Amino acid sequence: MYDEGQGVAQDYNEARSWYLKAAAQGNAPAQFNLGVMCAQGQGAAPDVIEAHKWFALAAMQGYPNARKFQDTLERKMTAAQMAESRRRVKEWHERSGR
Repeated sequence: MYDEGQGVAQDYNEARSWYLKAAAQGNAPAQFNLGVMCAQGQGAAPDVIEAHKWFALAAMQGYPNARKFQDTLERKMTAAQMAESRRRVKEWHERSGR
């Protein structure tokens, strides 16, 4: 809704807030959408590491196209960025218990 301005004013910060709540519940579409927002810099500066993390989490659940987006980012990332993304994915799993 908020990310595309459907029925409400477009507000990336509000969209991000709602996606984060859903992602914390393990919602793969929200995780994927957070990846898109992070990659495109919607509501914040682009963050390839955080985008990759969200795409990886969505891909682990079999979300369509998440792996494709993850692979695209990997071709642009350094080894250090990849390691940081993997660390964040692991941390997310530990925190969420998923």
